[in-house]
Amino acid sequence: MRILNIMFSKGLGGIEQVFIDYDTALKQCGLEVLSICHPKFPKAKDNFIKISNIGWWDLWASYKIRKVIKDFKPDCIIVHGSRAVRLTLRASKVPAIGVAHNYWIKHLLKCDYIFSITKHLQSFIEHKGFRSNKIYHMPNMINTDGFEYKNKLPKKPLKIAAMGRFVKKKGFEVLIQAAKILLDRKLDFTLVIGGDGEMKEEYTSLVNKLGLDSNIEFIGWVKDKDQLYNNTDIFVLPSHSEPFGIVVLEAFLYSTPIISTSSEGPQEIIENNKNGILVPLNNPQKMAEAILNLANNNELYQNLSKNGFSEVDKYSFENGGKRMKKALKDING
Repeated sequence: MRILNIMFSKGLGGIEQVFIDYDTALKQCGLEVLSICHPKFPKAKDNFIKISNIGWWDLWASYKIRKVIKDFKPDCIIVHGSRAVRLTLRASKVPAIGVAHNYWIKHLLKCDYIFSITKHLQSFIEHKGFRSNKIYHMPNMINTDGFEYKNKLPKKPLKIAAMGRFVKKKGFEVLIQAAKILLDRKLDFTLVIGGDGEMKEEYTSLVNKLGLDSNIEFIGWVKDKDQLYNNTDIFVLPSHSEPFGIVVLEAFLYSTPIISTSSEGPQEIIENNKNGILVPLNNPQKMAEAILNLANNNELYQNLSKNGFSEVDKYSFENGGKRMKKALKDING
């Protein structure tokens, strides 16, 4: 089976990582895959086809996609992002599968099929009128090769970490407010926050206002995740809205207990007090209490660490590839 995998984003976020993961996982399960991306995509592999475009209206880009389709003769096309969807649908009648990475799905409704990263999002798409038998639940994946369980216990000072884009929906102000409660409760801790974005000045100002300069460090985009997770006792995901939450799987993979808000994606991955801890949205007090409880309960800490690591295998490239291969066979009859 031949699969064309297309995305035109130039960023380094979740959609871009999923695009790369699809390329890897589908090849590992024996399918012939060709991926197309923008020439400025920083994680492009040497064997990716690079096609420039200036927007979804770029007829020349659609022509070049059509030429690739004619030469490669794919059985179906997987598209990530609105630009890839629109350019591809204009170029071909080959069955198109749009990947729903978030709740902005208007562009996907013209695709033949949809891969949804969560069941909650799948239900949302169905309520928009898309036929349920053409939607496949397809959780994101993570590379688990070479990882083993690490027997960890919280240290002193406690090392807390979080990362993501500095935008309102990521909720880092809630974590900073929770850190103030931890300081008032005399917890010895440090918090590193990786990422960048439009809210950085507001976050740094809040840290200064709350007297947390000695406890919180902003480290920019994380280039070495091994170093981050291996030096972290507790990872926190404070999002107001999180369609999936790949960092949950990353924390599992590194045997690092995670505390997350009960946002859309994490509540489908985390079983509260079994493989992680869920706290209410926008509640610094509950978040701080969860951190304090976990820091002082070695039995709970190790249970979350072990169960999280065991859970991550469900999302491996091997198992994710099998799910996709089964869906693609169903789509192609």
